[in-house]
Amino acid sequence: GHLSVGWRYLFNMNIWWAIPKIGITTKVKKMGSARELSFANSSSRIKLIADDIFLGNRFLPFKGKYFVASINEGRDFVIFRKAKLKKMPFTCIVYLQTSDVPNSKKLISEVRKFAFSHGTLGVLGCWNASFAESLFVKNAGLRKSNLYQKVIVRDLNGYISPDDEKDFELSWLDSDTL
Repeated sequence: GHLSVGWRYLFNMNIWWAIPKIGITTKVKKMGSARELSFANSSSRIKLIADDIFLGNRFLPFKGKYFVASINEGRDFVIFRKAKLKKMPFTCIVYLQTSDVPNSKKLISEVRKFAFSHGTLGVLGCWNASFAESLFVKNAGLRKSNLYQKVIVRDLNGYISPDDEKDFELSWLDSDTL
């Protein structure tokens, strides 16, 4: 329906997956105020800006329980929750911000341990290809599936969105998109 009213398709964002990991989660807490996190955004690519306004509007109004794990004084963090895909329970990575391979591995490891301790079948996350590469998700144990979400945009007020997938940093997976 969106495409018939002026939106246009750009590219697919693959869903990445991993099996749960045995272990104890040490850095996971229930997400409270979005202000508890700190943010480091230095890229000029098109992305969701994870500031207090975005996080407050995106996560806090919903009844779902979100969890967060952070390291590196809160600059590297992951937001996740339990959700269902085809009626099966999974732990979904909603947003991941990390600066290097070791931190990515630590954060995703915490999510995988959470998945095990909370009885979900695995971990799912969704990123555009170049962003997934820069987040080091493959090095952290996630594997690309053949499932994906389509990225569509609508150009407004004379702004024309770029077409190249490498111009975007997108992370979006939650119960409202599954």
